[in-house]
Amino acid sequence: MKRRKKFKDKPRLFSPKKIRRWLFRLGLVGMGVAVGVLVKPSLIQDSAKRAQVEGVREQILQANEIGQEKALQVLGESVEVIGATVDKTSSLAKDLSGKDPQVIVEEKVTKFKEEVKSLPEKQVQKIKLEFCKDVIAEIELTCKSE
Repeated sequence: MKRRKKFKDKPRLFSPKKIRRWLFRLGLVGMGVAVGVLVKPSLIQDSAKRAQVEGVREQILQANEIGQEKALQVLGESVEVIGATVDKTSSLAKDLSGKDPQVIVEEKVTKFKEEVKSLPEKQVQKIKLEFCKDVIAEIELTCKSE
């Protein structure tokens, strides 16, 4: 008696993974076309539809401008709040310890230097190397932004 093959053994024409991949690519192409049309509405030949696209483009640009203004406003307010918080923290530290916060920081740095000196030479070199890498990375970022 022969056994019949089940449908599971039959190969699929397209696997779900391939379908998802093609849908993703199609979505990317669609987004690219939409962005291209928004950037350059003159690509559309019908004047009524071109006017609609230009209207949508203006709305997007206005929303972007409003968002940037609000972000700058929030940043400005946060700078003020941070400044006030630093001032309060400094005065609290001075009230609690009876010392100037700068003196406390200098004492902690001195103590940290002494702890680093007590480390084995290999660890000290590793810390120095990591510190130098961080400094170089920050300088590179600063140079790129300028």
